[in-house]
Amino acid sequence: RRGVDVTGGMNGRMNGRIAIVTGAGQGVGEGIARRLAEEGATVVVAARRRSTGEPVADAIVAAGGRAACIATDVTDRASVVRCVRETVDRFGGLHVMVHNAFSGAVGHRLEDTDFDRHWALMSRTGVWGSFHCAQAAWPHLRSAGATGRLIFITSPSGIEGSANIPLYSPVKAAQRAMAKSLAREWGP
Repeated sequence: RRGVDVTGGMNGRMNGRIAIVTGAGQGVGEGIARRLAEEGATVVVAARRRSTGEPVADAIVAAGGRAACIATDVTDRASVVRCVRETVDRFGGLHVMVHNAFSGAVGHRLEDTDFDRHWALMSRTGVWGSFHCAQAAWPHLRSAGATGRLIFITSPSGIEGSANIPLYSPVKAAQRAMAKSLAREWGP
């Protein structure tokens, strides 16, 4: 399979762990995926487009890590469930789910905001995506015990607000609130 090397690997504090990183085909998600691999994790690059995700997975493998790309649309629950299932089937488990994917944070003033377009785009990737990732990953993270981790990439804007992106802040606040609620629900 393209982008998969299950024999090699880098050494570090993530040895033996399997991680999914959404939005890992570029930017911050790519950086997270590369760093997890450098620390020894097997990384699933969950990118909406294979054209961005496969080069990242291939680069991780070329550098001595273990990675694969699974095309994943975080706004579609079935796509996230399939990604998690394929990860577990291919690599034997899931220890870390990083929800980084986000779309729509373009600058706009409130009076120029197309609520349906801006809110739908940001809330579907940020809030719905967080929900889908948490729900699909939870049974596997629970099985991973103390090594199980759910991580949402949020923003200080979710606490403090931001000028010229009035709908971005409530989406990031919702992610933060969901993470806090899940921490209370899922354990110490």
